[in-house]
Amino acid sequence: VYADTIARRFGDRLASIATHNEPWCTAVLGHRTGQFAPGLRDAQIAADVSHHLLVSHGMATSAIRATNARVPIGIVLNQSPATPATVDDIALAETQYADLVRWYMDPLFFARYPQGPGLTQPANVRAGDFALISQPLDWLGVNYYTRLWSSGAQPPISPPKLRGETDMGWEIYPQGLTELLTTLKRDYGDMLPPLAISENGMAHADQLEAGAVIDPGRISYLDAHLAALRDAIRLGVDVRSYFCWSLMDNFEWNSGYAKRFGLV
Repeated sequence: VYADTIARRFGDRLASIATHNEPWCTAVLGHRTGQFAPGLRDAQIAADVSHHLLVSHGMATSAIRATNARVPIGIVLNQSPATPATVDDIALAETQYADLVRWYMDPLFFARYPQGPGLTQPANVRAGDFALISQPLDWLGVNYYTRLWSSGAQPPISPPKLRGETDMGWEIYPQGLTELLTTLKRDYGDMLPPLAISENGMAHADQLEAGAVIDPGRISYLDAHLAALRDAIRLGVDVRSYFCWSLMDNFEWNSGYAKRFGLV
């Protein structure tokens, strides 16, 4: 009903509609690790929640298209490439990449979930679910901030700090954007719709100096990531738009107002 109402009321004035933003965060951080609300720690519930989110994406897509609104429809996914720390970590990196990226991409484009050790399958898949989920998309949003660094050692091997970390503690790894986008093109080929980099940016502990924020760190971050995006486009990835996160500082999930992503 909500999707139908939005499409009917605003469809002729919207450049695009996304059904969901970062379903991985809702499913995993909210229901498997307990970092976000509702704070559950249950892998099976998280898998079931992720499936419900994807089914609701399909239901919303169908509802919007049934209104005949000519607005492009997509979904926004947070994604990262996975780098094994050593040759012994290759399988771990593949599992972590499947858990973050393929878990949502494969149902959307292949009408199935990835299989393998460490991946909990949903228990609530019904007939017709994958037909709903895998409807063609007009565009796909990709939120990119950093890579997954896969190390099974105890203590874990740390990645080489090429450009430091953001205030979130995330490694600054701009070339990961090129790696991610070219991997998506390789794996999903002609099924992949035009892409939007729907979020990219850094949290920084900004300080006022004479009434202004002197911001070379964020400028360098954005410059390097735009260069990485240019490389991906030159390699044939169809990227139509780029959005920086964020215009202004915001309430950042469970970090509240402590992490400052804003350009303003």
